Amino acid sequence: MIRKFLTTPFGVNLYVYYDPKTLDGIIIDPGGYPVALPAFLERTGITLRGVVLTHGHGDHFLGLDQLLGRFHIPVMGSKKDDRLFADGDLNFSTRMTGQAITPTLTRYLEEGDRIEVGNLTLEVIHTPGHSPGGICLKGEDVLFTGDTLFSRSIGRTDLYRGNEAELLRAIHQKLMVLDEDLRVCPGHGDESTIGAEKRENPFLRGDNA
Repeated sequence: MIRKFLTTPFGVNLYVYYDPKTLDGIIIDPGGYPVALPAFLERTGITLRGVVLTHGHGDHFLGLDQLLGRFHIPVMGSKKDDRLFADGDLNFSTRMTGQAITPTLTRYLEEGDRIEVGNLTLEVIHTPGHSPGGICLKGEDVLFTGDTLFSRSIGRTDLYRGNEAELLRAIHQKLMVLDEDLRVCPGHGDESTIGAEKRENPFLRGDNA
């Protein structure tokens, strides 16, 4: 099951992904700490088992400190974004908030790793290009894409160690080969499917000039 919260001020989608049978859950990209989040967790009885950061840009973890102040859970992400996580100027948190936010990861995630959420499993897919350590998380019927792939768009590549060719290669080789009915839940904006992005994403058809 998935519950999305739109966080401000940068419009990051925070996702709670949970097993409705065991009520184990994780949070993906706490771009803020919505007032409704703790009430939702309490109402549903979900026990958080961790938080995943899809990459090292600050807008995706502005709510992390508040979250960890209430829930003692591991923080997961890619070691390849360590430089971003460790530097408030590079991850833009200093510019966004006036102070550096530098998450400490307690579990490094690599290509092919699996995150167990109750009886559910998310597979880690390394998709560099937006950042060196960008990852996507694939479940049975859902793909969380962070800032790698959006509805009819892709992540920007003009930030620290961004690389458009690398990003497009990762999307084509690792994401576009997945089931066309797979639900795409991006870090910003509306949901989509793999099939819709194959047909309608101008960046993937090469006609975005």
